[in-house]
Amino acid sequence: MTTTMNVKRTDGQRSLSMVFKRQSQLYDLHTHLLGMGSASFWVDTILMNEDVMPTDTTFHDYETKRRDFCPLVWDQTANSGFVNGQEAARFFNYLTKEIILPDKDSQFENAIGHMKHKKFSPVLENLIKEDFYDELLDRTLTFRKDFSYDVVLTLSDLGKGLGIKETNCEDIIQLAVTEKLGIYPPNSINFREWIIFNARKQEFQIVYGIQVQELRKLIECDPNAPSKAKELARAYIINAFSMCDAEGTPARHVDLHNFHGSFTPDFYPRRFALKDSIYSQRLDILAMLIAHIIERYQTCLPPVKYCEFSVSTNDLSKPWVFDVLRSVRVYDKTATIYSQMNDEDHTYIPTKELSSFSQLVLKEHFPHLEYAFTGSMSDNGEMIPPTVPQVTYKFLAGFDRRKVKSSYFKDANEAVRFLLEYPQQAILLMLQEIIRSKKEAEIETATTMNPTEQFGVYTNEENIFSEILMQLNELKSQGSKMPSFYDWVVGLDLFGVMN
Repeated sequence: MTTTMNVKRTDGQRSLSMVFKRQSQLYDLHTHLLGMGSASFWVDTILMNEDVMPTDTTFHDYETKRRDFCPLVWDQTANSGFVNGQEAARFFNYLTKEIILPDKDSQFENAIGHMKHKKFSPVLENLIKEDFYDELLDRTLTFRKDFSYDVVLTLSDLGKGLGIKETNCEDIIQLAVTEKLGIYPPNSINFREWIIFNARKQEFQIVYGIQVQELRKLIECDPNAPSKAKELARAYIINAFSMCDAEGTPARHVDLHNFHGSFTPDFYPRRFALKDSIYSQRLDILAMLIAHIIERYQTCLPPVKYCEFSVSTNDLSKPWVFDVLRSVRVYDKTATIYSQMNDEDHTYIPTKELSSFSQLVLKEHFPHLEYAFTGSMSDNGEMIPPTVPQVTYKFLAGFDRRKVKSSYFKDANEAVRFLLEYPQQAILLMLQEIIRSKKEAEIETATTMNPTEQFGVYTNEENIFSEILMQLNELKSQGSKMPSFYDWVVGLDLFGVMN
């Protein structure tokens, strides 16, 4: 006689998918922000989309585009915040239309004298620096013919993104890049020097590379006129953002073998390099990335309702980057009433409730973010609700683990490889170093620190974490000046990327 017994199964015995389905929400507690976004997002939604990245020609020809995608200049006076978009657009338009560098510094300073308003002073100070000015003259570069509104993908970042072996010879890197991207005659695309505004560093720079609008010509595939060269170039660019096969399609097991089935030290520079070129010149892309991630989180079952993004301490220490990062949420119509623009300086003052960048978006700048922040209007005049759900996101301050000094390895690359290949031994070494470092710090603190210093972050140049502690000090110093900083930055992370 056979009997059937009903046995109550525990959650541990159920399948993982069934356990997830029983939850009302999920949490993502550790993910690198710049590591997010599929290759499709970075290539199709960003690089190939002129509504998000207008061409340089469009910027120069249309005032509305310069206003809509205004350069993000941070007013670093007492009332710090982003300068009104129209003001910033006029400033850069004057540089590109009127300024021709003369032979003498005094003439140049006279030419820009009427623009020396305090809100632009840090930018102009960088422009007038003797070494930068001399470099412009030596290279015969002018804002009229050499400034790029369009994102310039630098040769260095393209080389890393395309997996080209590092070398001190730029000509070799350029030869390899041109071969992979199919830059041959009759192509009129050439690498050249450009003047750009690096919004991430809030300074002008001279970079060597190609514009995004030129990359589009190389990777835009027409199904009615197939081109093997363009298909290969597109596959290479896709692989700069993801692990795919040689054709740029989802990877098979044999393809992943090149990366040993994991994110190796060789893979990290490739995956992040081109993103550096993009968001260094267009900080608004960071907000677009977060909005994209939040939308994707809602497709989970159950949805992700809380997440923590790792962002480098270098970026979190910059008020203008932090301001953009905390901007992504749904805004109602009354939010514009509370905008805090300083009438004298035309600068949007960040508050606890409204970041400076969100105020720019609410004033109809950066229209590609309208769909997420406030909703958009359909063709028949109906209001489409915002696409960003109410997801709580926070940040982890990321420290580069390669900055940790150790006598065990000759350089950082050797240490990272040891961590990859022998993780247990690496963790043991780290614990030993942490304990030794802590004991040395306690001894030093007890003998040298005065009572007023005990609440600071202790640093010792001989400590293996000395550089990291210096970064932490800078983060604390800058964080105290930013509204709601400690509401947003909730933890620390030790990672191994470039920034």
